[in-house]
Amino acid sequence: MPNALVDDIREIKEANPFESMMSRFDRAAQLLQLDPDLYAVMRVPNRELKVYIPTRMDSGRIQVFEGFRVQHNFARGPAKGGIRYSPDVTIEEVRALAAWMTWKCAVVNVPFGGAKGGIICDPTQMSMGELERMTRRYASELLDFIGPEKDVLAPDMNTNEQTMAWIMDTYSMHARHTVNAVVTGKPIDLGGSRGRREATGRGILIVVQEACKRFKMDPSNTRIVVQGSGNVGGIGALLMHEAGFKVVAISDVAVANGAPIVAITDSQLSPLAKDARVLFTVPEDEYTFSRSLAAPMCLVQCIAVATAAVLQPSRETAPRIPTVTEIARDRTVAESRKNRASKARSG
Repeated sequence: MPNALVDDIREIKEANPFESMMSRFDRAAQLLQLDPDLYAVMRVPNRELKVYIPTRMDSGRIQVFEGFRVQHNFARGPAKGGIRYSPDVTIEEVRALAAWMTWKCAVVNVPFGGAKGGIICDPTQMSMGELERMTRRYASELLDFIGPEKDVLAPDMNTNEQTMAWIMDTYSMHARHTVNAVVTGKPIDLGGSRGRREATGRGILIVVQEACKRFKMDPSNTRIVVQGSGNVGGIGALLMHEAGFKVVAISDVAVANGAPIVAITDSQLSPLAKDARVLFTVPEDEYTFSRSLAAPMCLVQCIAVATAAVLQPSRETAPRIPTVTEIARDRTVAESRKNRASKARSG
């Protein structure tokens, strides 16, 4: 088990989300001089659930999906956290996200602990009926562990208001009365909150605005590159455009992992209000990312949303842009080495 009370900053392992999260937690524990007993408790989740979800597919056959729910901490109240559907879901990722929810709830002082869930599936290859049957069976498997006083579920990647409605209905059928509070992010007609769908994207806007204040950047001259075009990236891009930022590129899962970021124009942003997953194109001569502009834009003039954008016209011709974490880590390590060298010379 890593030791929080270390002098050197350990390298953050981004390949494993849980190790990445714990590296930051270890560093925070060191800076806060966190009590060792509290550190030991907070470093592990309270409960981890793994369920298998038999689902009748449209073809008539049964497919068994693997699902998780991690409840990190209940000290401040019921656990709370989203559910994501993706082929890439892992228990390490869910475990890390549950812990992050604990930290977030504590920072904003809401009476919840952290939780997260996920199912290993490809929702893009499933019909609405298949998704409903899988979701309801997943909720049924969790019945003894979720509820308004236990664990409140929420939408996340590839889940939405409809997903929450299915979960709420399944839970309510077993409770024999309507239980709205078992989920957040549900439809307005079922007791959902107005603005919930846009809330995370609006949070991105607020963070970017505060960053501009800190670094004395003019929004009208600040270019934005968004990696991700769902409820966070897509809506965030639209809100930042409306706030006066120059949103120059956006990508989704089809053009991630080193593929070209798709450039957009102002007139093409409006469809985002209805469909946050729309991609946009413009003629190559209207806006081009060159190798010479890529790194300076990312580091100086461009705020990368969600994760640092890879600004490259092709895999072969352009360098990979370091992530925000890598940039911060490299700067911290460089400053630490500089300080050590300065002390050595003065000594």
